[in-house]
Amino acid sequence: MLCPAVLLIAFILDWKIAFAALTFALCAFYGGVVLLRMVSVLLALFKTSEHRVSASELAALDNAELPMYTILVPMYKEPEIAQKIARTVTSLDYPLDKLDVKLLLEEDDAPTRAKIEEVIRRLA
Repeated sequence: MLCPAVLLIAFILDWKIAFAALTFALCAFYGGVVLLRMVSVLLALFKTSEHRVSASELAALDNAELPMYTILVPMYKEPEIAQKIARTVTSLDYPLDKLDVKLLLEEDDAPTRAKIEEVIRRLA
């Protein structure tokens, strides 16, 4: 509320100086944003954000403490990849009882639904 009032008073007193000050402030703000983005890019180039886990840390994990993960697999008119998806999901390096796989199928997609039911029967 105060900033617009000060700006209005400055423009009434001397609009050229007020305009120059406003332009300088906006350029400084824009320069700060550009500088922040450049620093972010440099940090991303030289410092990795990836967290490495050693084999001993993995071996020490207790399966009961692992979180439940939900995997949503939308499919529409893709019966040819149903078996590949089932194979891929079951080969994940994660306890199968901690995976909640949801196949999102359309009601009017009978071929994909039939293939999924066939794959499920084979897995059971």
